[in-house]
Amino acid sequence: MKKTENYIKARGLSDITKKTYLTHIKEYLKFLKKPLKKTTEQDALNFLVLKEKKMGHKMSTNHANTIKASIRALYYAHSMDSIAGKLKGRRPERKIPNTLTKDSMKKVIEASKSFYKEEWKNQRGYFFITLLYQSGARIGEITTLKRADFNFENNTVKLGSKRSEYLRKLNPLWVKEFKEWLKLTKRKKYVFGNTDEIPYAVRTAEWYIENLCARTLNKAYVPHNFRATCITHRLESGEDLSSVSPNFHQSPNTTMIYVGGTARSLKKMNNPFEDLECDK
Repeated sequence: MKKTENYIKARGLSDITKKTYLTHIKEYLKFLKKPLKKTTEQDALNFLVLKEKKMGHKMSTNHANTIKASIRALYYAHSMDSIAGKLKGRRPERKIPNTLTKDSMKKVIEASKSFYKEEWKNQRGYFFITLLYQSGARIGEITTLKRADFNFENNTVKLGSKRSEYLRKLNPLWVKEFKEWLKLTKRKKYVFGNTDEIPYAVRTAEWYIENLCARTLNKAYVPHNFRATCITHRLESGEDLSSVSPNFHQSPNTTMIYVGGTARSLKKMNNPFEDLECDK
């Protein structure tokens, strides 16, 4: 197991990804009941089938790909490249993202201020939601943020893993309020943590967002919907695709999906004929 941990660590993955990989690997090794050297790719596929049966419903493509990536890392760590190479993930079906309208986003932000009774948790929810929305970051990147990741002079925050760090520009007024809140909470390490030394649990953050949206909008949005909403609203505001795409996706083709999600109503559609100066 130590060899696998060192291999995963050397890849420069985020802490939450490393933890996820190791969890799946431990479950897989427990499932095998035989030495790793005597296994084949079919054992990994059988493990996926068993996981799906326990879930009681069809496993999403992304979930299956994560498990396969975890097991691939295990085999690569033990120089069993022939098996690892056969455990390829499937390309997820591309769908128009499920996003919130600007009015819905405003309602959720306002509701976040009073979701909990304790004052500091009210503020934590508000700052967590607004940072998630304005940065378009993944939830695992937000839950593990440290005070050192913020540059209050430049109004920026550093996100991502060590292998692929990136910056996001923050609203100056938001930064000012956030700094005041940090002084009250006296957080020196994890800004949204359950304690100063323990980061905000991803599952708790997911529960918070899903329930907040369900109470406010009667629809349980998931954290990734806020990333999709950030991208969509930036495109709707007129930001160029060539500017948005490099900040969120490796390929412009992925961002193009969000272009399709920005205008699906007749009110937003323009009739090009009306722009022509034709005799009527």
